[in-house]
Amino acid sequence: MSLVYRLACALLLGHIATTGCSWFEVDEDDPIDAAPAGESGRIDVPALAAGDEFGTAVAAAPDFLAVGAPGDDRQGSAAGAVHFFVPTAEGWGEAGVLTAADPRSGDRFGAALALTGDLLAVGAPGRDQGGSAAGSVYLYRRDGSAWQPVAALFAPDGAAGSRFGTSVAFVDPGRLAIGASGHDGNAVSAGAAYLFAAEADEWVPVLQPMAIGRRRGPQRPGLR
Repeated sequence: MSLVYRLACALLLGHIATTGCSWFEVDEDDPIDAAPAGESGRIDVPALAAGDEFGTAVAAAPDFLAVGAPGDDRQGSAAGAVHFFVPTAEGWGEAGVLTAADPRSGDRFGAALALTGDLLAVGAPGRDQGGSAAGSVYLYRRDGSAWQPVAALFAPDGAAGSRFGTSVAFVDPGRLAIGASGHDGNAVSAGAAYLFAAEADEWVPVLQPMAIGRRRGPQRPGLR
């Protein structure tokens, strides 16, 4: 039986709530749960269940691989999870699984991933924060073999169905772009994108939502 431990933590940074994390680590002395990649290059995880949607999002660093499974049910129906893998002599071995400390059914944690250095962003577009499926994004920083929570981000104008956290991308270590595909700014589900920046101990929105859709009026070359 693997030695599994859970790290749960909660923190409040200014007006942004850091809701923490749950971390499950595979004991180094136990057999690796993930089968080595075969000639197909596919990473097989025997513990996966129907509907986990493993591979919906991936993020890689030289020494590990993160794979999102937003349909994972271990913390509730489609609450979601992120699997971590490290290189081994045989291929890739599973090193741990990350879930939100406050998981709820339908969160779809792990639907989007972005990585810069030791900072990881995890989208949970199904999160009911400010309305059904308004969405959220969790930030974590790697500390040795575990991931410590940094912040939980929500759209400043979040509303039901916005799906904030559908996509995430770091501009640089101090700025994060976040997509909200269901945002109703210009029209129903027209979509929007947000930019957050690190200021002292907080991540704050620094730009109003940028509408995604057909642009009217004069356009710069290459923009449609």
